[in-house]
Amino acid sequence: MSCCGNHNHEGHQSESHQHGTHQHIHEKQNEFDALKEQNDQLRKELQQLKSKQA
Repeated sequence: MSCCGNHNHEGHQSESHQHGTHQHIHEKQNEFDALKEQNDQLRKELQQLKSKQA
């Protein structure tokens, strides 16, 4: 009986943990998108600087 109780508790734990991880992944994705945009912007600026020097 105690084994079953433990199992339930464990399942509940991992479920809430998964939800937290999913939220974390979503935040990281937003962060990544923002960095990607920033990177594209810097790349354009770099191209402009290079073409000015040429």
